[in-house]
Amino acid sequence: MKDLGSRFIASRRDVLRFGALTAGAIIMPALTAGRAQAATKLVVGYTEGPEFGATYIAKEKGFFDKHGLDVSLQTITLTSNVPATVVSKSLDIGGTTPSVFLTAVDSGIDLVGIAASAGHRGSDEAVGVVAGAKTGITKPADLGGKRFGVPGLTGALHIMCVAWLKGQGVDTSKVDFVEIPFPQLPEVLAAGNVDAVVTINAFVKMMVAKGTGVVIPGFAESFPNGMAADVYVADRNWAAENAETVAAFRAALADAVAFSRQDEKAARQAMGAYFKVPPEVLAAIPFPDLQSTLTEAHMKFWADALVDQGYLSKAPDLGALIAA
Repeated sequence: MKDLGSRFIASRRDVLRFGALTAGAIIMPALTAGRAQAATKLVVGYTEGPEFGATYIAKEKGFFDKHGLDVSLQTITLTSNVPATVVSKSLDIGGTTPSVFLTAVDSGIDLVGIAASAGHRGSDEAVGVVAGAKTGITKPADLGGKRFGVPGLTGALHIMCVAWLKGQGVDTSKVDFVEIPFPQLPEVLAAGNVDAVVTINAFVKMMVAKGTGVVIPGFAESFPNGMAADVYVADRNWAAENAETVAAFRAALADAVAFSRQDEKAARQAMGAYFKVPPEVLAAIPFPDLQSTLTEAHMKFWADALVDQGYLSKAPDLGALIAA
């Protein structure tokens, strides 16, 4: 009887051990599947430019994954189209210029700022005005009455260009501004379809190197350092309902910014996967002052310029336009 009892106890232990192992075999895959499903899908739109470098880096270096985000990046040709794509839910978060953001809100589109992308540094000459090589234009005063290519009407460079020309005494009502996507600006200028363009450093260098354009001096340094070059926006209701996702997106950008400051070479390589310019151009452009936190100070210049140029019906409450 003693041997029988011992065998019964041993058998009972084996059953319990088998049950525990079986339960573990069932539970562990379920937990693993749960973790795999935890990543939140997010569609983020951007226009090609180094200012959205933190997004490129976060995608390439796994910072979105680290913060539980499954991010799909989508190129938007014109920055002025971003509010519409966000409202239509084609994008969850869109990268656009502060001017497009503020004018969209003024027109009744209920957007909020999620994060900053990069700050302006005049010394970098990250943006510039280029005149056609055969136009004879050499200074701002020569641009009166000319046809001007900008990458987005009411976009950042358009608003900056108008502010700059007004400051130089040019009658901007007689300047014909034409909306042309970033990548097409060099060829449109080379073809003589416009007299001048305003664009980012990479394209400025390309046009000068090819001999199709000449730089008009004094543009970038005439604007305040630190103002936001671009911002990320979302629908207000979506941002409120997805506060954890917004926080994770910001955290991923902050990690990307920190990474860029530790290893600029690797950061440039990550940017090159999305900002499509020749490697030598990518290596030569000033590395952007990448940021993640959006403040009222980042948008003050834009609000003032937009009011001055008649694009806003009233001065906006900037604090109310930044998501909590």
